[in-house]
Amino acid sequence: MKAADSRDLWTQLLARGLVKGSIPDSSETESPWYMRGMAATSGSIAALFILTALFMALSRVLEDNGGRIVIGLILESSALFLFRSPQANGFRAQFALALSGAAQILLIWSLWSILEKNPTLLTLAIICLELGLLFLVRNSIHRLASAFIAGGALLLLLNQYHLNSLGAPLLMGVACWLWLNEIQWPERIQVLQPLTWGLTLVALLALNWSEFNLWLRLLPQGHGDQHPLIVSLRILLTIGISAGVLVRLYKEAGVGPLSLFGLAALILLSLLSVIIPGVGFSLLLMLVAFARGNRVLLFTGLAALLYHLSRYYYVLDLSLLHKSLLLMSCGLLLLGLHWWLRRTWTEARTNS
Repeated sequence: MKAADSRDLWTQLLARGLVKGSIPDSSETESPWYMRGMAATSGSIAALFILTALFMALSRVLEDNGGRIVIGLILESSALFLFRSPQANGFRAQFALALSGAAQILLIWSLWSILEKNPTLLTLAIICLELGLLFLVRNSIHRLASAFIAGGALLLLLNQYHLNSLGAPLLMGVACWLWLNEIQWPERIQVLQPLTWGLTLVALLALNWSEFNLWLRLLPQGHGDQHPLIVSLRILLTIGISAGVLVRLYKEAGVGPLSLFGLAALILLSLLSVIIPGVGFSLLLMLVAFARGNRVLLFTGLAALLYHLSRYYYVLDLSLLHKSLLLMSCGLLLLGLHWWLRRTWTEARTNS
């Protein structure tokens, strides 16, 4: 890129509030990745040793909820100071991450001890704590972890009222809406991207909530989420999210109202989202990623799609012959759709 182009690009980014200060000197070289990795690893090791020594020295103080809260607030304040330091580097950032992680463990431990008999208030307090840290801490990894913990606490809150089956569509709907609208708030992109990634990962986890819960044995398995009203609400919510995403992408393409193919795709995706929620939501992620040019999200959706397809294939109560016929039929259907789409779009371009 030429120097004039670099200055013009920096001026545009500065006008939109995406960068600050003067244009950086292109002659400055960044440390190699292995040097940054060594600094981050050494920061983690140093932080672990210091925190271990601190906890051993303050073991009597940490037995009390008040002491844990005070120490946690001190550690979190120290982490915030390191994150906001103008001389931040890999070592300081990793050290600050370790301090903040220890502080959150102490604070959540104290909240658990104080609000153990009121799980609703406990989960709400954890959500408020993590959302506060999401906006205060200027570190993408920390913000991603805070968003993930807040989303997990929301799942726990829904599980208390036997609404955990609504967790996946709710979180996926919010995540898709944020992915589609993040470009409208470029000044908030440093907060929105970690938040959206955290909600996306929690939504993918929520799709397999019963399996993970059974494996971890954290919570009692409730059957309230199988109530006909809850099941109907989940189906309507899933179909509504699929329809909203497809209509939004169809309008952005500028091809007018929904065509016959668009309506067929909407019905197919809605049915997949209801019958196999993991497959439908994975396809939604891939569509959103393709529309926004996000390769990491695209590979995430593809990995989730392969996982849920293989999982659904192995849980089918069918013989190998019927499974083989099912796979062959799906393959022929996809090939037919591919041929039809290429022919339709080629004719449309020729006519235009």
